[in-house]
This record gives sequence, structure tokens and C-alpha cells, in this order.
Amino acid sequence: MSATEWKQHIEYPESDGLPMGETDLHIHWMIRINDILKRRYRGQKVYVASDLLVYYHEGFPSQFVVPDNFVVFDCDPGMRRVFKIWEEQRGPSVVLEVTSRSTSRNDYVTKMALYEELGVQEYFLYDPEEEYLDPPLQGQRLVGSRYEPIQAVDGQYRSQLLGVDLHRNDRDLVFVDILTGQECLTGEEFEREARLGVEAELQQLRNEIARMRGEQD
Repeated sequence: MSATEWKQHIEYPESDGLPMGETDLHIHWMIRINDILKRRYRGQKVYVASDLLVYYHEGFPSQFVVPDNFVVFDCDPGMRRVFKIWEEQRGPSVVLEVTSRSTSRNDYVTKMALYEELGVQEYFLYDPEEEYLDPPLQGQRLVGSRYEPIQAVDGQYRSQLLGVDLHRNDRDLVFVDILTGQECLTGEEFEREARLGVEAELQQLRNEIARMRGEQD
């Protein structure tokens, strides 16, 4: 069997056997961040995923990482069972980890070093329970081949690649579009806001009609 044939028969598991998140709060934020990013890049050649195995060395199924949330630019957004960097010809551009005390060493040391090696351009850490990370939101940007901390400006960390400023409102993580200044919402939140806007316009129209009728009477 040739090396190529051998590699073709290697299986790459779709699960690492670990739960999606440590607590309901961590799972909530992983899902919400995924929804926000999917809506932001709907219709674009951008792949957004959460809790998916990323394999980075062909032929070695033990060499993988599972980002909580990640974005890959210039990449087909279709569904995948796993993400193989050598097949995609690119790796994650931005990674966001919803971190906790129990995952702190893995997120802040092991994963950070690996993401640096893989060329992940921006890496953000968010500690929703404020258990260990101080400040609870932090970012790193790849400069050359090394990460350098992203400096907060008025409590906001800018993602140049995502085009958003990230900050905390109380303990919530907020994404704000740099160009519009509008908060980035999930699809469900956007639809709810749209419905409320339509209802407000209809009520305003009803009030105007009632006013005009009152003047005619």
C-alpha cells in the first residue's frame, strides 16, 4: 500500500468524547456567538463553526483541536463533519474560546501556542463567569509569527478581521459593527427586532389615522 493509499484509509473521528461546554452558561455563549457570526456572514464565502474538530496534520488523527467558535475566510460555508486544514488549504482565521477555570491552562497556554503555530490571526478569550481571567475578555493578534495582546480602548477589543468591537455589558459579551455602530444580533434577535419595528410603525400609523379622524369629526 502506498503512502497516499494509506492516508486515504485513515479515519478521523467526529467527536473527542468531551461535552460541548462545561456549564449551561458556557454552552449558551458558544451557541450565541456561533449564531451571531453565522448571521453576520450569511451569503458570503465564510465558514463559521462551533465545537468542531479541526485536524491539522494529515495522516495523524490524534492531532486535532476543538475551538469553541471559529471563522475561516474565503472558505465555502457548507456543512462539514470535521475540518481538515490540508483539504481546505486554509485554517481558522479567528478563534473565540468561552473559557473557565477548569479549561484555563488549555485555553491560555496549550491552545494559544497551537493557534499561534497554525497562524490563527486573532484569538479571543471570554470568561462569562469571571472565574479566573482578569480582565474577563482578552484578545491576541498575530504579529509576524507571535501573538501580541490586543489593547482595549474604552473597554473594547477590536477584531480587525471580523470588523467588530467586542466589549462586556455587565457580564454579557457584545459585538458591535465598527462601521455602523450597531450591535450584532443572532438571526432570532434580528427577526424579533424587525417585528417590533414593524409593530411600532403600524401603531404609529393607527394613531395618525385616529388623529385625522378626530379632526374631521
